Amino acid sequence: ERFDQCLEIEGNNVPTLNSYGNALASAGEYQKAYERFDQCLEIEGNDILTLNSYGNALASAGEYQKAYERFDQCLEIEGNDILTLNSYGNALASAGEYQKAYERFDQSLEIDGNHVPTLNSYGNALASAGEYQKAYERFDQCLEIEGNDILTLNSYGNALASAGEYQKAYERFDQSLEIDGNHVPTLNSYGNALASAGEYQKAYERFEQCLEIDGNNVITRFTYARWLEHYGEYTRALAQLEAIEISSLKDYDQAIVICQYIGRLYYYLKKPDRGNEFFKAAIDKSDDRDRSILYAARSALVADPKSKKAMEFLQEIEKKSPFYRAAMKTISLHADSETLYELKSDREPNEEDTEILYRGTYHKIINQVAVLKSIAYRIARRSQGEAIVGEIVEKLEAMLEDMQERRDAEKVSLREMPHGDYRAVLETISETAHDIADGANNQLAIVKSKARRAQRRLGSDDDLGSLLANLAEQIELTEGVLNDLKSIKESLAPRRQRFPVRNLFQKWLLFQQGGDDKIDGARIYLEIKNSDSEFDGDEEKLTSAIDELIENSLKHNGCKRDNPKQQEGQDKRQQDNRQPVKRKPDKPKPVKRKQKSSELTIRIRSQDTTNPPELGSPSIPGVRSYLKITLTDNGKGVPKDKKDWIFQPLNTTAAEEGGSGLGLYMVRQTLEKMGGSIIEEGKPGKGVRFLIHLPYLN
Repeated sequence: ERFDQCLEIEGNNVPTLNSYGNALASAGEYQKAYERFDQCLEIEGNDILTLNSYGNALASAGEYQKAYERFDQCLEIEGNDILTLNSYGNALASAGEYQKAYERFDQSLEIDGNHVPTLNSYGNALASAGEYQKAYERFDQCLEIEGNDILTLNSYGNALASAGEYQKAYERFDQSLEIDGNHVPTLNSYGNALASAGEYQKAYERFEQCLEIDGNNVITRFTYARWLEHYGEYTRALAQLEAIEISSLKDYDQAIVICQYIGRLYYYLKKPDRGNEFFKAAIDKSDDRDRSILYAARSALVADPKSKKAMEFLQEIEKKSPFYRAAMKTISLHADSETLYELKSDREPNEEDTEILYRGTYHKIINQVAVLKSIAYRIARRSQGEAIVGEIVEKLEAMLEDMQERRDAEKVSLREMPHGDYRAVLETISETAHDIADGANNQLAIVKSKARRAQRRLGSDDDLGSLLANLAEQIELTEGVLNDLKSIKESLAPRRQRFPVRNLFQKWLLFQQGGDDKIDGARIYLEIKNSDSEFDGDEEKLTSAIDELIENSLKHNGCKRDNPKQQEGQDKRQQDNRQPVKRKPDKPKPVKRKQKSSELTIRIRSQDTTNPPELGSPSIPGVRSYLKITLTDNGKGVPKDKKDWIFQPLNTTAAEEGGSGLGLYMVRQTLEKMGGSIIEEGKPGKGVRFLIHLPYLN
């Protein structure tokens, strides 16, 4: 009101407008503050005081880049302005850019080495970065210049307390209170330090002193309530927060946080309905609804880990929200077994994405069959009209024709379906895919048989034999893509069953126990620390996912794996120059040895873990156990420019090996449907490192 009075008298008074902007920024009304600063700059565009104030307001609001622009403008006008350099350094430190902040403080101290505000700010920045000894040096410099500076003594005390040096911190706070016994910031900091050290009764005394001096101090009441809650005194904590007139707070963010805290305290006091009123108030006040919903749910779950209302809150957050992943993580820590499994397994994929996936796979199959036909035509030309080769070409053409007829019939069926009936659409697409895959596989089995007969009859010609071998290899690749087509739908609908974790690695364990320590020149080591743990999920699909990762490792590093059960039947007639499989009887695992640089080594480790840090912030309340599987190799690794899309459908880093680009996509789909995740964090040139987490549902 006073500022408005001033402006009625002189509307273009820059000092008034600047002070008005500072007051609005202090109250958290940043947009209005920016309007006042803009008014100032329209009148006097190079006013350093306004630009500096504007930058400070932007930094307080977290708009650091815009703040830096304002400070840079100041320094273009006056490069040695200490006030600007200090403000710039504080903003950089707040943003965590400590090295750049130190540069600004050093610039300031080159101009005036005894500038106490700069030395104090420098000390605070160093303490925030954990460089406590250097921070103490700056504070000591301040006190040598001005021994009774309360701001420095308070900052020094806070830094000491952060470093756990509580007794020294108390000495600094006592020094400050000897100068001004009613200094509320010092009393508040003193209380914080005492509470952190576990001396909560003394801490409460300091907070009470603060409130005797200033009963309306929101920061003190909030801090006091936070520590009361920490020590389980929920009723007293609630009394402190309810003494705050929330409706009068200008800072909406502050009001929202207080409402959230009150809601949580009511949950602790077994009054969830009252708590939900405050959570709703916080959500309604917020400009970022999803963020507030997430915080409300977490607040409720801290007090009541089984809160159904919290689950309802979290499920309001839509998949497109940036807070969706955090919401799902929180659900995974708290939902009961049935809720979690239903939530994950019933989540429908995007219809358009699924249709694109099918269409892309069909395209790959058509390309594969075209390659088959091309090889067959070359064989026909070389074999001088051999009837059996003609039969192969006819079968391939018939297979393509049958595929196209089935797809045409599918399109007719889809046109006749009600709009938006996703399940019916997916069922029709899936049914057609299965029919096409089964029919094509049957035809390919016949083609493969005829190709073998032709190879026996015509194999004396080296070039012709090579072409027939190429045809057989291409048939296998085509069969693989056809199986991928069938598994698109299957990967979206996992079954639930309970089984021991060791089952996932059974064939590899049997392989090792049989004495084999190599698969086509690659060694596989297993370390299964949780063999007897029981997991709820789709055993078949999880086993396939692990097999797929091993296959990828072998394929991308120049190895081609035979089925472990078939490996025993290998003999000297194989022509791939591999060494015979070594056997080590009576040893379940191979002895570790120094590996040759050319030898691929794959290591698989399985263990149980609780709240793994890789899955999110440790601030998420609750406890959830996970099955953690790590697969590493010493191969080529994933190129840096391909890491972002190795799990995307129809992208492959192995086009030359005939990869379909669906393997890792389906692995991820399978894991996510069971509430799990997979990431790749290996280093290019040094091998892959796949990390899988799957939540235990019991």
